[in-house]
Amino acid sequence: MCGTQLLGVIGVDLIVSKHRLAHVRRRVYLHSLFIDPSARRLGLARRLTRLALDWGRGRGATQARLEMAAPNQSARRLYESAGFRAREMMYARPL
Repeated sequence: MCGTQLLGVIGVDLIVSKHRLAHVRRRVYLHSLFIDPSARRLGLARRLTRLALDWGRGRGATQARLEMAAPNQSARRLYESAGFRAREMMYARPL
């Protein structure tokens, strides 16, 4: 916050999966990143992403995942600079 104006937000969930061999996997899922247009290009998205990853790492997560709209080149550059790599492809269709 800057005064009383919210400049950015990111959602982060900790996902804990238990497998039948008692193996536990922890990962974080990043979502809902938004930076107010007046505060863009100031490094806030990079800082929020780093804080979310640090939060997950501090809770034992070993992997981070996220989804983004394919044409969003700014988001793609941000996430690739943070070490994310495309791994899966999602398909969708109207019902």
